[in-house]
Amino acid sequence: MPGPTRTLQEQLQGRPDLAAVIQALAGALGVQLPTVIDVMTGRRPVTPVQAGAVAKVTGLTEDQVLRAVSPLPAGLASELDHPRWRKALRARRGPGESEAMVRVATAYGVLALAARQTGPMSAPSWPQRICQYLAAEPPGRGGG
Repeated sequence: MPGPTRTLQEQLQGRPDLAAVIQALAGALGVQLPTVIDVMTGRRPVTPVQAGAVAKVTGLTEDQVLRAVSPLPAGLASELDHPRWRKALRARRGPGESEAMVRVATAYGVLALAARQTGPMSAPSWPQRICQYLAAEPPGRGGG
């Protein structure tokens, strides 16, 4: 059974790999810096392509990179699976992105918004937070 989730930032503590990760994601793959920061702090999952690029420059395995993300609250994941969000999520899809990828990226964006606004101990209204996030974040940023 795997241990507790460790973010990339935690896994790379003490290593001079941060600049290499930024270059691998932002420079080579075109991921925007805010998304790189979210990936490093475990607030956004990485795609398999991104995981491969990060693994090459850090010495971590692709599996370690893919698992370096905080789990989503069950209520948020369940809410985003509701059909009422399908049209909005499809509208946010970029080239090569699946609806599932956009749903996960949106979920982490909503989670980060909730933490910034209410702190981690609050129980936010997920439908309200999803609406706020979708209104505030331009399409295309979701997948980075």
